[in-house]
Amino acid sequence: MKRKIMPLEIIFSVIVSATILFIISLICLELKSYSQKITKQSEASIIASNIIENMKVRTFDDIGKYIDEMSYIGISKRLEGNIQYVTVHGKEFNEKFFGTEIPKDYVVELQIEKIGEEFEVIKKIILKVNYLVNRKSESLEVSTIIERENIDECNVPVITNEYLADI
Repeated sequence: MKRKIMPLEIIFSVIVSATILFIISLICLELKSYSQKITKQSEASIIASNIIENMKVRTFDDIGKYIDEMSYIGISKRLEGNIQYVTVHGKEFNEKFFGTEIPKDYVVELQIEKIGEEFEVIKKIILKVNYLVNRKSESLEVSTIIERENIDECNVPVITNEYLADI
């Protein structure tokens, strides 16, 4: 005895198939979105680590001179108290910032704080990389401390007979 396929069974199978396809599409879209987020985040961490490494290679005084001499389109600088802010817009900036190219989708915010009132021997560096993922703003923040280099050679003291006579 042959059984005929009923229209109700056809409708049910189409609904089940459409539901399965819908769930698979949602999973694929979520995976794509997540992979874009991971890619952007890894690019931001590469940018941040390159800038920090290139800053640490320079001498303490060269960092300030480098920033003071920069005057390109796409860079804004401001000084508030003992904190210097530098913002680099990758969309407008075509040069390298501390030896690192900034892609057009990224904005790098550098904050340099001079620690210590009498002597300038320590700078606190906070680097924030902002980027968009699926029209949502994301950011990565890295901070470090840069210390003034030790002086290898000091001036030799001049000891005269007058100095020794007082002893």
